[in-house]
Amino acid sequence: MSAPNDLYEPITVAAPQRSVDPASALHTAVIDAFAEGGPLARADAAYRLRGAQLELAAAVATAIDQRSVLAAEAGTGVGKTFAYLVPALLSGRRVL
Repeated sequence: MSAPNDLYEPITVAAPQRSVDPASALHTAVIDAFAEGGPLARADAAYRLRGAQLELAAAVATAIDQRSVLAAEAGTGVGKTFAYLVPALLSGRRVL
């Protein structure tokens, strides 16, 4: 049986996308934060990389970079709280 985070993939709906540099400073910082051996892993011995969480965090980072709207839904166990808080905090911007 799959773990809960393997059962649900984030569903994202956003405003029309403008081109964004996938190697933006925010995007890179978010990827690094969630990496194995990154700050989250060093702070919590039980941390494990979750693909759906990283995908959601990258979508949030892109929305912040583009100053666009993002509505996202994800199932139990994906890691939504860190997926939206980490990019928001790393951006240094106000977010709603």
